[in-house]
Amino acid sequence: MADIVGSDADPRHALSVARRDIAPDSPSDLDAIKAARDKTARVREEMADRAGGMLDRAHVATMLGVSAAAIDKQRQRRQILGVPYGTETRYPAAQFVDGETVSSLKLVLEALGDMNPWEQLMLLTTPLDGYGEQSETMLQLLAKRPDAGALRQLVALASSWSA
Repeated sequence: MADIVGSDADPRHALSVARRDIAPDSPSDLDAIKAARDKTARVREEMADRAGGMLDRAHVATMLGVSAAAIDKQRQRRQILGVPYGTETRYPAAQFVDGETVSSLKLVLEALGDMNPWEQLMLLTTPLDGYGEQSETMLQLLAKRPDAGALRQLVALASSWSA
């Protein structure tokens, strides 16, 4: 046990360290953790709503006319965004228009780098000002197939978010 928790001391000390690391000491800590998890779940549900819902891999594969394995590869290559959703990966519906991935999404996802997928989704679904007459999300702007200049601005914005 001491080897597991990295302690060279008495194994009883290792057990006390492990217990402290596993379970909070006070009920107020448990309440705070539960409240934080509940808030995270609410925020993620709001993002999923702004993204037009979340699609499972089989649905996306059928829609794009590819295999489920191809969807995994596209996600790994940053061609589409997948976010952990319970025990599986789900795909925001707003990244697909007319059975295709929105234009230039790969450039934006690459600009976001190794950012957490939920953070990427938050940034892609947050309305932006200054890119048209009304506020639109990055996904909405990409769906309109922006010209080269506007696309450069969007990629630069995504890059600045990941810095």
